[in-house]
Order: sequence, then C-alpha cells, then structure tokens
Amino acid sequence: MGKEHTEVIITKRGQPVAKLVPYQQEALPLFGLLAGTVQICSDLTVPIEVEWEAMNE
Repeated sequence: MGKEHTEVIITKRGQPVAKLVPYQQEALPLFGLLAGTVQICSDLTVPIEVEWEAMNE
C-alpha cells in the first residue's frame, strides 16, 4: 500500500455508516516551545574560580 492519504467510506448494506480519514498530526509551534525549561543561577559574564583539569597538564 502506498501513502495515498485517501478517505474511505465504510458501508453496511449499502448505507454509509462511517468515514475513515488519514490522521494528520498537529505541528508543534517552535516559538516558545522551551520556555521555562532553562534556569540561570548566576551571572554568566563573571569568571569562575575553578581551575580546569586541562590547565593542570
């Protein structure tokens, strides 16, 4: 079967009883999707007082 995305009418004794339609997933809005998931705990522009391991070699 291909991806034709066609509707199918289901009948009982020649009378339509249901319509089968392709499922269409809603697109998620990208703007604001990650709002509230990041927390800034300090000033990002201040140098930290931790010496990196790479500097010890």
